[in-house]
Amino acid sequence: MRHLSRPARRALLVVHVTVSAAWLGLTLALLTLAVAGAAGDSPDAAETAYRAMATITDRLVAPVALLTLTSGLALSLGTSWGPARHRWVFTKFWLTLAANGASILLLRPGIDAAAAEAAAGRPVNPVDPLVPRPSRRRPTRSSPRSRCSSPGGRHAGAGGRAPRDARGRERGRERGRKRGRGRRSGPARGRKPVAVPPTRRPSWASVTSSSPSSPTAPTAPTAPTSPFSPSPLPPAPPVRRLTLADLPACLDLAADRGWSREEHKWRLLLTAGQGYGIDAPADDVRGGLIGAFVLTTYGPPDGVPGGRPCVCVSMVLVARRHARRGLGLRLMRHALREAGDATVFLFATDLGRPLYERLGFTPLTPVDTYTGRFACACPGGHTADVPVRDATAADLPAVRALDTAVFGADRTHLLARLPSFADRLAVAASGTETTGFAAAWPNGDTTVIGPVVAEDETTARALIAHLASRTEGPIRFDTHAHHRDLAVWLRAHGLAGGFLSTLMVHGAPDVPCDTRRVFAPCSVALG
Repeated sequence: MRHLSRPARRALLVVHVTVSAAWLGLTLALLTLAVAGAAGDSPDAAETAYRAMATITDRLVAPVALLTLTSGLALSLGTSWGPARHRWVFTKFWLTLAANGASILLLRPGIDAAAAEAAAGRPVNPVDPLVPRPSRRRPTRSSPRSRCSSPGGRHAGAGGRAPRDARGRERGRERGRKRGRGRRSGPARGRKPVAVPPTRRPSWASVTSSSPSSPTAPTAPTAPTSPFSPSPLPPAPPVRRLTLADLPACLDLAADRGWSREEHKWRLLLTAGQGYGIDAPADDVRGGLIGAFVLTTYGPPDGVPGGRPCVCVSMVLVARRHARRGLGLRLMRHALREAGDATVFLFATDLGRPLYERLGFTPLTPVDTYTGRFACACPGGHTADVPVRDATAADLPAVRALDTAVFGADRTHLLARLPSFADRLAVAASGTETTGFAAAWPNGDTTVIGPVVAEDETTARALIAHLASRTEGPIRFDTHAHHRDLAVWLRAHGLAGGFLSTLMVHGAPDVPCDTRRVFAPCSVALG
């Protein structure tokens, strides 16, 4: 081959050194991401690390590795060095070729599989993305005849005969010993006779264990455990029902995940609904709960034949130290079993939405959260067209009737607790007809306005203004994204949107409530 010119050789040398260094740097980056994904206790951090590894491998490692190989080969062929003229060049070529094959054929599939496992919420062995597991092969048998497993056959267990090939080898050794004794009648001078016991190669039956039900039937020997196999996780404790006595453990679990210690809301959830949790195993020094969720059941409306109940799933939590072990999936499957044939709905964050979609939940509408201080100089200006007043005990039957018609389910047990749970409960009435109601309840340093149920948006604005103008400090308001005019009105009064969740349903094409007249849920944990 014609040698390269000096400028071409120098340019190719610069390219070869650059891509070789880049390949080494990318390998170190993959190692760093693998360690970060394995050591991190956050599920989203581990998933991000493995996805970054997949992106680096697919888009950078493969082309850089191939460019390193081709540039090195071009340098050896275009110069006097030659590909096989010097041992170190020859060795470098084959090492680079082997590294290319390992990167493309082994590393890429392993990292892609780890990224898929992390995206699905399953635990990932930190060695799997970088080191392929050795294959586990069953030892081959010496002859097709040796597959007999009948009692007393060639592979019989205790009390059976040895295999034919083993007996043949033993007879051959015995004949050899007899011939040796015939040629030499005694030990050599100066040597002591050494008694050598006859050796017998263990048969297949001698290295296998027999089943209690079939004492003579052989079983395949256990495959050696790979050093890269993850250690099996101990079985998790059962899911149990929670009571108010578990309230401190629920608050600790929420704080472990970075949530606020919302004692007032948790108390309502554990009384109006049913909480479920998993206790920490005995070897967990921190104890408490390692997982929890709450189911709030609403019965079918009265007088509706064949009506189905509704169940709201909320507060799905897994402790950080037990994340990525399948506990979230286990909790949600238990929730669906407890719900039975009811229509199940929840408000999902972007982090939990893939898990819910995997279980069959269908997204319906986005829900926006608005927070801030409500700016209202004249409260009466918002309620002049719609009379709004504080609710009394006499208003509860009308509130229940309106809520059942709008929500599509009987929430009597929740509405009965609303006057004591909320700081204020307001109703909008036109003559003797109740056209809307709303509540404001404390949640730490913030006041949540919800539920807000009204016949139209004008009534909803009047109820919101009535409660927000009498509240000191910031407020929180959750509303469906299709209430665009209400969102503009909220921003005009000092509130800012920032948090987004999605209403999802399972077991039915839609939720039974009329979201056009539900301007705010009681809470995203209650619907």
